[in-house]
Amino acid sequence: MLKKKFYKLSMQDDSSMSDFLFTIKELLVQITGVGDVIRVEDVVLIVLNTLFDFYKNFVQGVSAQETLPSFDQLMSKLL
Repeated sequence: MLKKKFYKLSMQDDSSMSDFLFTIKELLVQITGVGDVIRVEDVVLIVLNTLFDFYKNFVQGVSAQETLPSFDQLMSKLL
C-alpha cells in the first residue's frame, strides 16, 4: 500500500519543493520501517519525473550524468 502511494506521487501546484521532498522522505521512512525496499535509482527517477516543466533543464542535466545522485544529494540540489 505504501509503495503504491509512493509510485503515484506527483508534485501538486500548491506545494513547495521542501514540502514535496519532505513527503517523499516520510514515505520512504515508512516503507523501510515495514521492511520494504525501494531502489535509490527508482526514488531519484520518480522525483525527477514528477517535477514541474520549470525544472526541465535541471532534470536533463541530472539525467545526463553518468551516475544518478542519491536522494539526499538530489534534495540538497533542489532546496
